[in-house]
Amino acid sequence: MNGSADLDPVAMLKAMEAGCLAAAALPDKVEYRDEWSGIAFRLGDQQLLVPMGEVIETLPIPQFSCVPHTADWVHGIANVRGRLLPVIDLHGLLYGEVVQPGMHSRVLVVDFDEIYSGLVVDEVHGLRHYPVEACARAGDRMAAELEPYVSSGFQDDGIFRGIFSIPALFDSARFMQAAR
Repeated sequence: MNGSADLDPVAMLKAMEAGCLAAAALPDKVEYRDEWSGIAFRLGDQQLLVPMGEVIETLPIPQFSCVPHTADWVHGIANVRGRLLPVIDLHGLLYGEVVQPGMHSRVLVVDFDEIYSGLVVDEVHGLRHYPVEACARAGDRMAAELEPYVSSGFQDDGIFRGIFSIPALFDSARFMQAAR
């Protein structure tokens, strides 16, 4: 074989083009389904979700300074990248029983209607995706304390995860009354 004499550049280019066209062939019908995406978390013995667009980030419990004359469920204020973040014990706020953060506790950082807050939850389970049509009414599957904030959710491996509404929480009189 004579290296350059056996190579036909036009034939090589045609073979490459045929290979690319075969690889780029699309199926005749693309199935598209609407998906709901959110962050799964645990609060006490309740499994919950919060829509993706309502959470800016999740953090380990930051160091915070206590704020005098506030409700027991207000842990304090933290400096997160130069921005002051009120740290709220979500369990204490909703159930009236403040729980000390544990090893798996995290803060869901939310910014809704210019109210920037960190909600302490027991554990974050990560991102979940569900078909929109699988959404079901919560009914009596959630604790009574959560009823104003959870109206629907998704079944996930035998566990019902309620969709927690940050707007409903921020609109509640109790959330807005952090002063003692």
